[in-house]
Amino acid sequence: MYDTVAIYCKGRNGQDFDLKPAKFRKVEFGGEVENYHNVFYDSNGKRAISVKNDLKNDYALVSWSIPKMIKGHSLYDFRLEDTDKLMKELNKRLSGIIQADFLNWQVSRLDIARNMIVDHKTGLYVEALRQSVETGKRYKVKAFGNETILIYNKSRRYEMYDKVIEQVKVKDISRNEAKRFGNVLRFENQNKKGQHILTTFGSVKPIMFNELFTPGMIADSKQVLINAYDQFFCNYGQSEMFANDLALVDLVSKYSKRNVLKNYVIRKSIEDGQPINYNYLQTIFREKLSDRGLRKAIKELQTLANLHTKKVSDVIDEIRYKLVA
Repeated sequence: MYDTVAIYCKGRNGQDFDLKPAKFRKVEFGGEVENYHNVFYDSNGKRAISVKNDLKNDYALVSWSIPKMIKGHSLYDFRLEDTDKLMKELNKRLSGIIQADFLNWQVSRLDIARNMIVDHKTGLYVEALRQSVETGKRYKVKAFGNETILIYNKSRRYEMYDKVIEQVKVKDISRNEAKRFGNVLRFENQNKKGQHILTTFGSVKPIMFNELFTPGMIADSKQVLINAYDQFFCNYGQSEMFANDLALVDLVSKYSKRNVLKNYVIRKSIEDGQPINYNYLQTIFREKLSDRGLRKAIKELQTLANLHTKKVSDVIDEIRYKLVA
């Protein structure tokens, strides 16, 4: 449920926290140190924790990814029962670097996210959502292929994307490890400033780190994603534009790159009203495609066949069900 978090403490070293300057890089101006900062990794060079002490403005800031701290990657959704393990690991990692009562620090950044295992390749879902999103005047939308849809304004940022691909790109998992996770569609809300967190949760006072680890805050965080999803994607007057099979075929055609085979099968299926004979296809296309290309094409067609009765509104409902679950 939580991913990247930053916690903030207004105060001075030696009084409100105990930071060891020798462990840090320093920034000087006019011969005086303005701040200390560094990024600390575990023994495997991963699980980064950023620590900064601003002497000019008298505060300390610590930021990291909560699921990466626990599992080493962010394909894992934080659970309330992980709290003790998280705090034990955090204090262990920061031992000899900075000592403080972190639970009573203020939250200045909070990313809320859900990783949803979906039945088919995430590109299909991203494309369906891209075509059905409705944001009004408050938000802008960007799409990056069929991997990511970004909805944002000056104070809010929402992303729907293939989390497995992203984790491979940032080298949190290997390509071989990626295979065991399947298809993971991630919906993420990023609040990069304390004020954004307040407006997201409708709070009038700063949220403290220990408040994140309560059933009420977990439930509220989950509702943040559900409300945003409903706002952006559940306008069925828009999504029903794609509610018939021909529109879905058009949608999925953007997902498949093997147009010769795809168009042939779609045409034959429409004309004959018969189920797809995959053995027959392998025979007649063997000279046109390599064995590897043919296997991939058949696999994509099987996905298409499984989805041919599914409406885009059904895709939207499926994701919402997973968000609520």
